[in-house]
Formats: sequence, C-alpha cells, structure tokens
Amino acid sequence: MSDHVQAVLEEMLVEMEELRLLGIFNAEEIRIVIKKRRDFEHVIRGSVKDLSDYLRYIEYEMNLDILRRQRMKEMGIKLTGSAQSHVGGVRRMHEIFRKALMKYRSDVRLWVQFIVFSLATHSHTSLERTFMDALRIHPTSPDLWILAASWEYRNNGNLLSARRLFQRGIRMNPKDANLFVEYCRLELLISEDKRIALQVEYNIKNEHLLPEAKKTEFNLLVKKRNREKEENLEGISNSISLGSVDDEIMNPNLKKRDEAAEEFIALVEEEEKNEDRKYAFSRERLMADPILSLKIPDIIYKSAVKALPNNIEMRKNFILVANLFEGTENFKNTIYESLGRDFPEDPSLISFIAMKPIHDFNAEKPGNLVHAIVFLKTLQNFKSLLGEYPSVIAHYIHYLEELSGIDYLDQDNINSEIEGLIKRKERMPLEAYIKLAHLLVKLKRYVEGIQVLEKGIQHFNNSVVIWTQYLTMLITFKNQPEVKEKYPMTVPQLTSLFEKAFGSKWVQTDEEKSLPLHKLLIEHWIDNKLPHENLPNMLKKSLLVRTNKDDMKAFRVQLMKYISQNQLPAALVRQLYKIILEYPPVSAKVFQACLDFEIALKSDKELIRQLFSSATRERGKSNYELWLKYWQWEVNNHDFAKASNVYFLAKTTLQDPTQFITEHSKLANSF
Repeated sequence: MSDHVQAVLEEMLVEMEELRLLGIFNAEEIRIVIKKRRDFEHVIRGSVKDLSDYLRYIEYEMNLDILRRQRMKEMGIKLTGSAQSHVGGVRRMHEIFRKALMKYRSDVRLWVQFIVFSLATHSHTSLERTFMDALRIHPTSPDLWILAASWEYRNNGNLLSARRLFQRGIRMNPKDANLFVEYCRLELLISEDKRIALQVEYNIKNEHLLPEAKKTEFNLLVKKRNREKEENLEGISNSISLGSVDDEIMNPNLKKRDEAAEEFIALVEEEEKNEDRKYAFSRERLMADPILSLKIPDIIYKSAVKALPNNIEMRKNFILVANLFEGTENFKNTIYESLGRDFPEDPSLISFIAMKPIHDFNAEKPGNLVHAIVFLKTLQNFKSLLGEYPSVIAHYIHYLEELSGIDYLDQDNINSEIEGLIKRKERMPLEAYIKLAHLLVKLKRYVEGIQVLEKGIQHFNNSVVIWTQYLTMLITFKNQPEVKEKYPMTVPQLTSLFEKAFGSKWVQTDEEKSLPLHKLLIEHWIDNKLPHENLPNMLKKSLLVRTNKDDMKAFRVQLMKYISQNQLPAALVRQLYKIILEYPPVSAKVFQACLDFEIALKSDKELIRQLFSSATRERGKSNYELWLKYWQWEVNNHDFAKASNVYFLAKTTLQDPTQFITEHSKLANSF
C-alpha cells in the first residue's frame, strides 16, 4: 500500500513545484499539503474506511483549490488550462469521487454531489457516462433525472433526449411532484423558444410590412427571452408517472414537427387579410400546433393531478412556473379551476387564488396605475372571501401589511380595512391576532397592537406563542409615551404577568415553542436587578426545554452574550456560564463569549487555559479561530513556550490546518 501512496504523491511533484515557483504556496505549506494528502491516501486505501473519509479528502481538496484560486487572483496570475497547477486539483477530486463511487455506488447523494461538482467545474466530457451509470444504478432518484434532462437541454441542446429523460424519470417515479413540474417547465420553455423563433423568422421575411414600433418590440422580446432562458434552465437544475401520456406526447408526427425547421416558417406564411394586422400570426395555425398551444403542458398537469390528487403545493408550483412565461393564461386558468373544485376549504389555497391578479401580473416598473389596480383587485378578492372563509384572515392581514406604506395606493382605504379587523368581534385564528399586532406595530400604533394581543389571549390563554408576543411588546415599547400612559407597568406587575404565562397549560402541550419566553424572563430578571439567586434555576429550566438543536444552540449563544455584557457580578456570570457548559453540545461561539468575558476581566491564567483547553477539545478539529485566539493569548502573556505548544497542537488537531497556518503567519509577522 505504501508503494501505491508514494506513486500517487510523486505524480503531484510537478504540480507542487509549479505552485512553489509561482509563489502561491510556500515550502512549509507545500510540506503540510503533501503530508495531509499522504494521510488521506493511507486512510482511503486502508482496510478500515467509510464514506466520510472520502468526503473529508474531497472537502480538503476543494478548500485547497479555493485558496489557490484566491491567491492567484490576488497575485494577478493567469494560467492556461494545461498547466498542472491549474488542472491538477480538479483531476484529483474526480479521481477521489470515482474511487468513492466504486465502493459506495448505492449512495444517491454521492452521485448528485459528483454531478454537481462536474457541472461546476465544467467537466462535461465524462458527464454523459456519469449520468448513464447513475441512472442505471438509481432509476428511482428524481434528482438525477432532473439533472440529466437539464444537462441535455442546457449543454447539448437536445430537446428530444431531455423529453425522454423526463418521461422515463416519471415512469420510474410516478409519485414525484417535482419531476412533473420541471418537465412542464421544460415544455413551456420549448414552446416559448419556438414562438420567438417564429416571430424572428416572420420579421426577416416580412420586414417591409412591420411598423418601426413593432420591429423594436420584437427585438426587445428576443433579448428579454434570451435573459430569461438561462434563468429557467437554472430553475430546472436547482429544483433537485407518465404511462399512456408518454405515447400521446411522443407520437411520431410530433417528433417530426419538432425536428423540422420548415414548420416554423409554414405557420407564418399566410398573412391576415386585415391590413392593420399584417404583422400578426394566424391564430388558427398557432392553436393547431401542439407545442405552441401548450397541449403538452396541459397533458403533463392532468397526469400529475391523476398521480397525486391531494398535492396542493405541486399545483401551486405549476402556476408559479407558468407565470414565468407569456401566453399561459388558459393553462393557468385550468389549474385555478381544478384547485377551487378539488380543495374548496383550504385557507392557504383560498389565499393563493385570491392573489391570482398578482401572480398574473408581472410589471417591470412597479408604481404605475396598472399595478395599483392589480393590488386593489386582489384586495377585493380577499374581502369577498372573508365572510365565507374566515380562516383566510391571517393571509388577508399579511397582504394588508404588504400594501401599507405603498405611496401610490389609497392608504385611507387600507387603514379602513385595518380598523375593521381591530373592531371585529368574531373570534379570529391565533395567527391572525399575532399578524394584526405586528402590522399595527409597523404602523407605530403600539397600544392597539398590545390590545389586539390581549384579545387574542382571551381566546388562546394556553398559547405560549401569544404570551411571548404580548410580553415582548410590553417590554419593548414600555418607554413609548402612549404605552406609558395606557400601561404604566411596574416591575412587580410584569413579573406577575410572567408567572401567569408560565402558569398556563402550555408547558405540557407547547413546550418546544417556549424557549423565547424563557429567554425573555431571564433578560427581564437581569435588566431589573431582581434577586440573583433565582437565575441559576431559571437557566437550568430553560436548558432542559425539549426543542430542536439549532434553536437551543442559538438560544445559548444569545444568552451567554447577554449575561456577559450586563455588568453582573463576575462570580454570578461564571456560575451561569458553567451551567451552560454542562449541557453539551456547546458551540464555538459560546466558548468564545466565555473566553472574552474572562480575558476582559484578566482572570486567573489557569482558569482561562482550562477554558481554552475545553474549547479546543470540543471544537478544535474544525475551528481554527479558537486556536489562533489561544496562541495569541499565550503570546500576549509572553509565555512563548506554551504558545509554541499551542501551535503544534493546532497543526495536529485541525482536520485542515492550512488556513490556521496562513493566518498564524500573518499574526506572527505583525508582532
């Protein structure tokens, strides 16, 4: 095995020497790179390895290549495509991916990562074979079919192959909504391109008949479509079952028409007899064409509904994709009608249908009269639905918030609608009270916002969300003159409200949403200098809340910063942060806040070293900034032997010490 590893390293010599001579990496950095590569090669060639070893190797090479490119850009170095130092890294990553796929070919995510990497590095030569291998092994992966079809159309311009890939993908994955939607996007794009080509062809043949204004209009249309084409193709790539429909779409006549360029010209040879419309298309001819008349997208949509009858989001996505193209009104109306017929009671869907005028309207210059009419038409749609569908109120309030402050709209009319909601006696959904309160705060109507939340609490007393919003508003706006007058809240009164909130039944039913309320209580306790002995227990209770890891991580960071910046007694802060450190996992940012506090206090050096030791033990494999901070602190204390030891530990502990070494060199030169 060592001989194989040595042979691989020797192949890198030319590349490394070029990088050294160009000054992109120095001798020490090259030595480290070679050592890391040797270690990685030994691991992936050893008998005990897993996929994460390959991925770490690839990640290291990617970061190294990014660093190389950055330095080349800074130094103004431009290399040809054949230079070893330019292409060596990409080739190596391809080799590592290939080796990983030989062993872990069942991992779909690995295939997708390799394909995305190949696209990003413009490695198109081997992509066709890669797609064939990937789809042969994973025919039930929708992402692979979408990527393959997008690549066929984007890079090869092969419409028929792109279609076949989507149809085969749907046949293999008949319940995947994204495949249907992206196939529809492709067909709409083909239709739009054909229409533009038709118009351009007509312009060339009948230029003498076109008014100057119409010539300009067509030219602008072509330019606009060229810009939008790339966006739609990007949409297909980023989105990562058809049976009988496949025969209807892929009939021989349709293939022939799609391949024959003469068909484009034939549709425009006959002019309208009306002299005023000599530059127009024959509507009958256009509607007879299955591509231009959007018969194929219609077939795709109906097949998708048949396969997934209860998927509302899929139908919405069909509309959102159709909005990217012109001439799709009839197609969108078909979708809207099916939504209203199949889901008459869904609040989000009713809101979506109410906003149809906005979906249909795509103004490039907002602020004009037409735009205002579209907004007001949507407002009328909402108002007409409120009586029959009260559950749509929260969506209606959100829409009013979007309209408030738009200068070319009648704000008196909008304010009248808001007043009606404030005075509404019927119970609203919980979300509606919160959204209305936020809208009033945005309009600086703080007292009314608080009063709306009080009405909400009467109906939803056991909701932790509305209690949190209510107490947040009371605390945030307590110094506003109108709030002071209406709610002259004392600290004991606020504390009593917290007790009332925590005394509700939400603790059992809604605990995962209670973290913000815990944070608010601790901040209230600290800000108002309430008895410190209660804080440790409060903190422990908050850290035991059952919620997702990301929310808890963010909560700890925010709380640690708040605690350390509020001039509490040092012993109390130390007691509180030790409680936080007792509940793993602890993020690097929490350790940073603890260290900043102790360093600012000039605390005992051994205490700070223990903190650094804990931080680097927990987060030292990936966070080079912690090591730099540790090394710099030792240097500032003139303990150079310990600083050297930190430097050695960092190089051996970090998975990729390159960035650490670079930044360390800069710091060392500044001393």
